[in-house]
Amino acid sequence: MKQKSDFLAQAYTYKHNWWRFLLALVLFFVSFILFFAVLDAVIIPLLFKFFGIKYEYVVFLDYDTDVLVEMFGYAKVFVDEMSSFVVCLALFLLFFKLVHKGKIKSLFTAFPKFRVKNFMFGVALYGIIWFVITLIELSCRGMLESIELTFRLKDFVICLGLCLLLYPIQTLFEEIFCRAYLQQGVALLVRQRLITLLLIAVFFGLLHSVNLPVEQYGAIALIPYILSGILFGLCSVLDDGLEMAWGIHFINNFLCTIII
Repeated sequence: MKQKSDFLAQAYTYKHNWWRFLLALVLFFVSFILFFAVLDAVIIPLLFKFFGIKYEYVVFLDYDTDVLVEMFGYAKVFVDEMSSFVVCLALFLLFFKLVHKGKIKSLFTAFPKFRVKNFMFGVALYGIIWFVITLIELSCRGMLESIELTFRLKDFVICLGLCLLLYPIQTLFEEIFCRAYLQQGVALLVRQRLITLLLIAVFFGLLHSVNLPVEQYGAIALIPYILSGILFGLCSVLDDGLEMAWGIHFINNFLCTIII
């Protein structure tokens, strides 16, 4: 656990008292809630009023994604949903630096610098695997003949640009928060790699409990998310860094949106 090349042991490179983890998490969640409460209730209405634009307050939790897309358009809903991860990433890194007094690099890799090749390897390898598995699944279900190919250049370019801009940030936050920070913290407590990996994978799955598939099919739909969490966790532990796990996570979300 205390070898410097061990990604989970990177917690030893910054101040890792248990109360620091608790304090950082409380500050992060409270500041996140307050930020968006003030943004939605005060700042946005004032901006609309200043520019003379009619503003109708919408409680997004009262609508599912399909309804929101119909009301506002895919691009706006996608940006609204993904922009929260930009705020999450900024707030989390801020409180990590303030509370733990560590280097942000310790959340990325156990190596001297970020390994771009490992990230690109994860993107390329899992991208190929994703295509093969998807084709096999569709073929086994007899759905290949029923696939409808649609392509609208304007919509595709907008979607492509938004995915390339926002998915790296969204997936990076989830990887840093789950596979680095929480996994390193739990490893300090339980000191068992397998238990640590499984606990974080289950937590990662539960984070997706509000996703549409879970709402439609129930708790069984959490299994793919938990299995993905195990895969990402294994990559981070065996490769001693987030590079490959981040690449796999990014290309999975990217292809699901662009292709499906």
